[in-house]
Amino acid sequence: MFNGHGAKLEPPSQQYFAQPKHTPAPAPQPQGLPDNVRNVDPDISVNGTPAVTPPPQAKDPGAIAEELQALEHQELINRAKNQLEEAEKAYTAYGEKNIALKAREALDVFARKASELKGLWSFGLYTSSEKMVAALNSIVLPPGSPKDLTISIAFPPPNHQAISLIPVGAGLEQKPPLEIYNCYVHALGAMINQARELNAESELAQAEARLNDILETLKLIQKEINERKHQGKLPFPAAQVQFESRYYTHVDKGITLNRLVNGEEFPFHEATIQGNVPNPQ
Repeated sequence: MFNGHGAKLEPPSQQYFAQPKHTPAPAPQPQGLPDNVRNVDPDISVNGTPAVTPPPQAKDPGAIAEELQALEHQELINRAKNQLEEAEKAYTAYGEKNIALKAREALDVFARKASELKGLWSFGLYTSSEKMVAALNSIVLPPGSPKDLTISIAFPPPNHQAISLIPVGAGLEQKPPLEIYNCYVHALGAMINQARELNAESELAQAEARLNDILETLKLIQKEINERKHQGKLPFPAAQVQFESRYYTHVDKGITLNRLVNGEEFPFHEATIQGNVPNPQ
C-alpha cells in the first residue's frame, strides 16, 4: 500500500505462470521462490528526507513584492496559508518521486549483492547468514541517497515479522541466505512499481522546479509579513504567522511510503537482476 498513483504495471511475463496444456494444474513456482510467497503479501516501508535544490531567484521578485504590499492584512495571511498548503503538497509530490527512485537504486545494489551471496539453494559462497549480513552491511549507499533512508519489510500473520533491510537489520541473521535474498527482491519490486506509478523518472525535475517556484513565493510572502510585524502593523500573534518555518517543520518529518507487495511480482522483478554484481565499497 505505497499510496501509489497512476497506471498499474503490466502483469509479469506469462512464461512464469504458464499452465501445461490440457492439465488444470497450478502454475509452477519459479526457482528460488518460497512455496508460500504468493500468500505472504509483505508490506514494504520506505522513509527518508530528500534534499531539495535551493530555490532560484524569482523571475520578477519586485513585481511579486508590490502585489503583496497591496494586500490587506487578512488577505496577506490568507495568501500565506494557501501558499503554505501548496508548498507542502509540492514537497510531498517531489519527495515521493525522489525517495522511490533513491530507494530503487539502493535496493538494486543490495539485491544484486544478495543474489551473488545466496548461492544455489543456499550452498554457494556463503552458507552463513551472519556472513551474508556482514557483506550486505559493508555496502555503501549510492551517491545522493538520503542519509536517513530506511527500508523495511513486514510479514502478516502468522509470521508477524518486521525486518529492516536498509540499514541491514539483525533479524535477517535468523533467516537462511535464500530468504534474505527474497526479501530484497520483494522490496526492489515494490520500488520499481512505485517509481513507475509515480512517473518518477520523467517527472522528478518538473516536480522539483514546481516546488522551488512555490517555495520562493512563500519566502517573499513571509518577508512581507515579517516587515509588517516589525512595524507593528500586523495584528496577529507571532506564532501564527511563521509560515516559512512551518513549511520546514513539514519537511523535517520526511517522506514515508508504504506498499503491499503481491507475491506474483517476485519472478518478474527477479529477472531484472542481471549483469555484474557490484562489490561492496
